[in-house]
Amino acid sequence: MIMIPDYQNRGIESLLTMKVGQAIWKKGYHEVDMSLTGEENEKSTTMQEHLGFKVYRRYRIYQKELK
Repeated sequence: MIMIPDYQNRGIESLLTMKVGQAIWKKGYHEVDMSLTGEENEKSTTMQEHLGFKVYRRYRIYQKELK
C-alpha cells in the first residue's frame, strides 16, 4: 500500500488495513501473508507491529556494482 505523503501519519493506513481485514474475514480467510514488505519500509513495519501482526519474515535487497 502506498500512501500519498500529505496523508501519512493520520491513521489512514491502519483504517485501510482494518477494512481490508474485515473484507477478507467475511470471505472466510483467517490469515493474510504480508511477507512482501521490505525491511527498508519502516512505516509499514511499524504499523504492522502496532496492529499486533506477527512478523515472521523480512526481505532484504542487496546491491553490488558489477564490473
